[in-house]
Amino acid sequence: VMIYDPKVFMVACAFLATKVEDATVNVKYLEEGTKLLQAHVTVPEIIKAEIHLAAGIDYDLLCLHPYKPVEAYTEDLRTFLKSKEGKLCVNREWVGSADLRPLYEEAKRIVEELVVTDIPLIATAGSIGLAALILSNERLIQKHKEQSGTKTDSEEEDAIKIDFKGYMELRFGATSNETDINQIWNSIEQLCQSVKNLTDDNGSDIAKLKGIHKKLKKCRNAGETKKKKKKRKRNDADS
Repeated sequence: VMIYDPKVFMVACAFLATKVEDATVNVKYLEEGTKLLQAHVTVPEIIKAEIHLAAGIDYDLLCLHPYKPVEAYTEDLRTFLKSKEGKLCVNREWVGSADLRPLYEEAKRIVEELVVTDIPLIATAGSIGLAALILSNERLIQKHKEQSGTKTDSEEEDAIKIDFKGYMELRFGATSNETDINQIWNSIEQLCQSVKNLTDDNGSDIAKLKGIHKKLKKCRNAGETKKKKKKRKRNDADS
């Protein structure tokens, strides 16, 4: 941050991310967006920062993010929970796509909260995806309990509850031994606890962020200010 402007690099990261995800946008749109946010970054600045960014990560542009594992696990659950073994892992006789939709959407929201934390740096995308689904199920069950008081017994329907450990044992037990599955499950539980600790207090202190930004801005502009003063002195001397 003492060498490169974080604001410029943030825009360069967004531009490079659109290329990596095969959703490239015109760089001029990004410049216009920064103008609207009153944090103007020019196209040449974005391009220059993108080059430094790509070189800094050694051109390793392979991104394994948790969104796809969430989708893959949800699709696998949709078919597995209909099987004889799968019915042992859920509290309903029949589970369709509509039943898993809230689980999937909530898991995506959890992943969106996590991608801006250090969690993707310490856990694999698959582990984060499964942990997000587990926490999503817990949230939906809790939400159902809170809302159940407003419904009559005839209207109330049990919230879908999935035994994810049983799912792992029955679904992957044929290709993995029990010890491996237990180790993976323990790591998933630890990850879930870490995520809970983060999401319990995930509010950003805007005042502190603004203060840090001002300090960094002063550091970055220190050299430029000295150059401007020298130019002014030279111009005054010439005149």
